Amino acid sequence: MTSDSSRRWSPAAHAKYLETKAGEAEQRKERGTGAAIARDLDRIWRDLSDDELGLMEFLFTNDAPTSFVAAYDEPLLKSLVERGLLQCPQGVGGNWMRALRTSFRVTPAVRDKIRANADAYFGNDPELRRRSRSKAETFLRSKAVF
Repeated sequence: MTSDSSRRWSPAAHAKYLETKAGEAEQRKERGTGAAIARDLDRIWRDLSDDELGLMEFLFTNDAPTSFVAAYDEPLLKSLVERGLLQCPQGVGGNWMRALRTSFRVTPAVRDKIRANADAYFGNDPELRRRSRSKAETFLRSKAVF
């Protein structure tokens, strides 16, 4: 015995449905791992401000954890979240979050790409690196919990 729904579900419609769902699942996975951002990292990196670069450099060159807790409404962190270099949990946001803290993390694909080629992303000028790390460390030590 077949139900009404199975008679209306043609093999072509079923195949299209499965293809759509598989594509959606792949997009969710890429967002979660940061694979799409990692592919476009060179373009994004060129547009970062000195403060953003310093913060990212601090996270990668001082063996700091690449996940931390900080105020949700911190402008520097929000900027990096908007660019896709940091993530905060889905569903976090809204006016009531302004005074609260949440977790931030560098996505795995972005983390792996930067670690594999850190000198290309952060340069080799030791004085510039020292200043940017110092500035970022001061910022994070005052604003974040590792």
